[in-house]
Amino acid sequence: MDTRLSAGVEVDDDGGVRVDMARSPSKRNVVLPLLLLLGMLLMSTYVVQRSGDGGAQGGLEASTQYISSSSSSSSLSKGGGGGNVVATTEYEGVDAELDLDLAELGEMQEYVDRRSLISADDLIIFNSTVVVDQKVVLRHTARSPFDTSSMYCSTAIRNILFHPKETVIFYILDESCYANVTNKRVRSMHSYWKANLSTVAMEMWNGTEAEPVLLSNWWSSTEKTTKSIKKSTVVGDTGSMALVYGMDILENAEQLVLGATTEGEKERSKLVFMDTTTGNRVSNASTNVANVDSLAFNPNRTQLYVTDQLSPFVSLYSIPWTADDNANLSKPRSFKQVGSFVAGGEPDIRDMNFRRQSFDPTGNCLYSVENGKIWAVEPMNGKAPTLLAGGGVSKSGEPEDGNHN
Repeated sequence: MDTRLSAGVEVDDDGGVRVDMARSPSKRNVVLPLLLLLGMLLMSTYVVQRSGDGGAQGGLEASTQYISSSSSSSSLSKGGGGGNVVATTEYEGVDAELDLDLAELGEMQEYVDRRSLISADDLIIFNSTVVVDQKVVLRHTARSPFDTSSMYCSTAIRNILFHPKETVIFYILDESCYANVTNKRVRSMHSYWKANLSTVAMEMWNGTEAEPVLLSNWWSSTEKTTKSIKKSTVVGDTGSMALVYGMDILENAEQLVLGATTEGEKERSKLVFMDTTTGNRVSNASTNVANVDSLAFNPNRTQLYVTDQLSPFVSLYSIPWTADDNANLSKPRSFKQVGSFVAGGEPDIRDMNFRRQSFDPTGNCLYSVENGKIWAVEPMNGKAPTLLAGGGVSKSGEPEDGNHN
């Protein structure tokens, strides 16, 4: 079973339950956010949590994922009943109402307005102009069954992509819950979304936020249809679900490119092409890569890079991408290995994490994040990777001593 994911429980739309997925904390949560800062400039992400009372009513842990840019602001609307606020969010036609205490929600709102990367204890900001005066432009609030206080739950936005010509972003939403004692993932789901930021850009200071649009939920390997999946499936064991860690977009912006792997199947990973308007999976292509992890085109989209990790080995692959590839999405892809590394070797690379924003403008250098380190890789030149920053992170989560900073 893939240790990067796991979670559990089946759900249907009538019950108001949603879909979820996330990575194991040991794989992604310790990665430095520096590349994301470089790639997204004024945009950054935050998670805010509020825990409610337990007991017969069940507690509430509201975990909200934000994308923000420039000075924080958001508004609260007072409901008809006394000092309470009714916060309503709609997903796939289901209205979820949370009756929250106005005073408590006000405190939470004040915290949201104050949050800043500059105040983070474990992050040093060398250019404060990049992160001051943030404003929330997009948010996802925790939804059932990921809003319980009986366990640790999280909602996270990842793999953010920008439309080549429009003010639209695409991203994957991970939702997961872990048992408090064992830290085992017991609920998991992920889904694919887009949002248009044009209104936000025009009314930046009026409290306007982008409206998230669901493209599709994740799908099972046994799924017969290629149409967008609107039904939410929350699972504990992700063995039958298509897992995606890498995502990019074709030049025409008509399809997203997903590296999909299903646990327990003998087949190797596939490239799945998802329509950016309907969320339908319009095509898929077989590959010679066992487990596609990171995935990204170089800046001019002439090469597609993916990684495969089978501990202690990490491999980097690439394949030329031409106009014919855009026209024939379903043809099999045979990637060529352009880099192979082993944990404890020289260089000591144990993982490679990158996305579209990770390349330099020429496409010759690929910057990869790995457990407290940043590497510069020149895959087409055959040069040895260069450690740019970081000494790694120990098992305790503390930075290792090193000569790089």
